Amino acid sequence: MKILSLIFFTMINITQSLSAQNNHKVCKECVTVLKEALQNGETIFIKVHAAEAMIFNDYYTGISTAFNKLIKEQSNLIVASRVLARVYQNDKAKYQSYINALLYQLNNADSTRGKLIALESLAKLGFQESLPEIKLYADTGTNGFKAMACWVLSNSNSAADEDRLAKLLASKEPTEYRGAAYALRFKKKIKPETLQLLTACAKRVEKAHAAKVYVLSSWYVHAATAKTAQESKKKLLTYMNGAVNERYEVAESFSMRGSVKDIPVINKLMSDENMDVRVAAAKALWSISQRKK
Repeated sequence: MKILSLIFFTMINITQSLSAQNNHKVCKECVTVLKEALQNGETIFIKVHAAEAMIFNDYYTGISTAFNKLIKEQSNLIVASRVLARVYQNDKAKYQSYINALLYQLNNADSTRGKLIALESLAKLGFQESLPEIKLYADTGTNGFKAMACWVLSNSNSAADEDRLAKLLASKEPTEYRGAAYALRFKKKIKPETLQLLTACAKRVEKAHAAKVYVLSSWYVHAATAKTAQESKKKLLTYMNGAVNERYEVAESFSMRGSVKDIPVINKLMSDENMDVRVAAAKALWSISQRKK
């Protein structure tokens, strides 16, 4: 009996050791992909996504050096401020300086797109102050501004502010329900009433619509039952051969909810021809390996 017990526990230790070695190998592969994108990404957003994927997995090496260089260029100021705010989130003074930079760009950027990216960046950083300009965008904004402003306000975690964002899921304006669904994917938890609106939106929007993948992604991340999760994931996987942004969104959803069962799919995305998709896949694979489930 003692011999059998010894053999049993030895096998467990070997299995755990092999699992640890495998996780280390996976993490190393993901770091390689992300560092390559951080250094040689074809666009600033690929570099940003790589940095944010690393931070998502609590890995910061090389990010501040890269983005302290990039922020010196006016064209990179907004997104570089977003990344550096994450890097220095525990340094109150530095963090606030980057938030202030984004607030300035929200009001003074040369382009409408720049202002929108600044607003989205504030939302992603958890900014929640109901400034007059943000409230105005939440009430009357168009072309994506309303959804991003409602996202900022929803960071208060109050039921009323979440309801304001969730209400956009029933809008007839694509930028509103797409933006709301996208915002909700980043939430750790949403109200049952919000999930009902998200489910209805997922079933209402046509497959061919450009917003559909974002709605499905959010629905999958927040699915309340195994059956619904399976249903939403099945629909989401139909985008595996879609456009770059669609493949990217599939990978992003797995970083939030994926499990070891999804690794074969994620490995396909790790071999994608597009670097941004590979970045999202590396983020997902790394987070799953750390969750160990």
